[in-house]
Amino acid sequence: MVMVMVMLVIMTVIVAADELCSLSLSLMIATWQSSPPSYPPEHGRSTGSY
Repeated sequence: MVMVMVMLVIMTVIVAADELCSLSLSLMIATWQSSPPSYPPEHGRSTGSY
């Protein structure tokens, strides 16, 4: 019974880490697309603070 609980916890941690990784990756991609680092920001509008 303990092994089943341990496996359940491990699976939950793996799934949570995978979701967090994909979420942070998509967030990074969205941030990079909204303000690419290769271009300087326009003087007229603020792109947001980092």
